[in-house]
Amino acid sequence: MENVRQFTLFEYEKSNNKMHSLAWGPKDTNFIDNMLLPIHRWFRFPAGFSAEWVKKVIKWCLAQNEWSIDDVIVLDPFAGSGTTILAAEELGVKAYGVEAHPFLAKIAAIKLAWKNVNPRNLERYAMEVLNTAKSQNWDLMEYPSLIKRMYPIDVLKDLNSLRLAWEFHNDNSTESEIVWLAITAILRQTSNRGTAPWQYALPKKKRKKFTPPYEAFQKQISLMVQDIHYFNRKAHPTGEII
Repeated sequence: MENVRQFTLFEYEKSNNKMHSLAWGPKDTNFIDNMLLPIHRWFRFPAGFSAEWVKKVIKWCLAQNEWSIDDVIVLDPFAGSGTTILAAEELGVKAYGVEAHPFLAKIAAIKLAWKNVNPRNLERYAMEVLNTAKSQNWDLMEYPSLIKRMYPIDVLKDLNSLRLAWEFHNDNSTESEIVWLAITAILRQTSNRGTAPWQYALPKKKRKKFTPPYEAFQKQISLMVQDIHYFNRKAHPTGEII
């Protein structure tokens, strides 16, 4: 019987094969670590992977080939929510990402916009949206039955107010886009119903703990401002979504 072997994209000399020096397992690549990392934690994306693992791979490639960061351009053809590009920016490596899904491409672009926003302006803009949401007597829009089952009516009214207040203030600025993401990001924690790991809604499963929308929004904005300050100190504006 003829021997069968798996071909690789690049051939390595058997006598000097260092491929196995970079070992990892499921825990090393799992996306859940991102929920503790600045900017990566702005949006929960279970189909993603660990940013720390990406940095480990990039550093390994640099060392393996004796490259400097100026010798390398990282391309992620399935950029998702921007994990690879953000990780490359933390290392100062130039990176490009391509993402065909409009929603994910928008999420990635907003996360990468950390370099185009003044944190104080973001905070000011967000508070304008919040104050408008609280002060106006907005009519509750019509939502699908699943949405109504996922939120108590008072919670849904506050989320609805945040949405309409954002639409009222929306000027297509970077601040506006980040505030949109903040509202999107709090939808999970403001529900009193369960969600599965892959974002599936479980309306029959009740949760005792959930955060009121206005409180969740303020905390999310504070976290985003903090993360932007961190990236301004630690990262480099070297990445973009094509």
